[in-house]
Amino acid sequence: MGEDRAVGTPVLRRLNTAAVLRAVRGRAPDPLRLAELVELTGLTRPTVGQAVDDLVEAGWLQQHDPAAASRHGGRPAVRVSLRGRAAPVLGLDVGPHTVSAGVSDLAARRLAAVRRPVGRSEAGHLLRAVDEVVGRALREAGLGADEIAGVVAATPGIVDPGAGRVLLAPSVPGWTSVDLAGHLRDRFPCPVQVENDANLAALAVAGERGTLLAVQWGERLGAGVVIDGRLHRGSGAAGEIGFIRPPGRFGGTWPTRR
Repeated sequence: MGEDRAVGTPVLRRLNTAAVLRAVRGRAPDPLRLAELVELTGLTRPTVGQAVDDLVEAGWLQQHDPAAASRHGGRPAVRVSLRGRAAPVLGLDVGPHTVSAGVSDLAARRLAAVRRPVGRSEAGHLLRAVDEVVGRALREAGLGADEIAGVVAATPGIVDPGAGRVLLAPSVPGWTSVDLAGHLRDRFPCPVQVENDANLAALAVAGERGTLLAVQWGERLGAGVVIDGRLHRGSGAAGEIGFIRPPGRFGGTWPTRR
């Protein structure tokens, strides 16, 4: 009867486990008791206990020494927290003049941050800068490529959300001919996502449930729309405010390139 504690179908069990992991991550780095997880997730105590056991076994959570029993007796409370380095992630910000890379752990602790100016906004030169900052960030974090759990790259231009290919990027000549997602997948055996930089900025500010319009205003113009924590895309160049023609005497394109 080794499966007596399994709750529902395998899919439901995965959903319950994900809910518990989100709750622990939301309170990181503070350890949480099972009773607190029951309250935060709305799940039953046996379900939470099973999820915690699964996450500890998988290496995502760590258990702490049980708190001393209360003055009224009873069993000490089990407390758990994220095991930070279980799933470090790599973030890239690729721009026409600067390429940055950062590595953080599961508990959002920064393990590395590297920034490199780019002399020429040309595709081949930019890709070499990407490889350089990625290598430096991994060395600074003391990690190998096979230890990274996920990679996200921010790039200027319109990005095909399915393939991760850049479809239009006037600020970086030749950038549409580069398969950045494929290049990173050749190096990292983990999920890789390439996204428009303004969209990622909007998601970062909005959080899981926020609603906002984020405008990137500088040498380039861009915007990202998040509603209830979900990124909203248009079709084609929708939302690319750098291409909008203002009415009246300001007709023509904005004096910037997206």
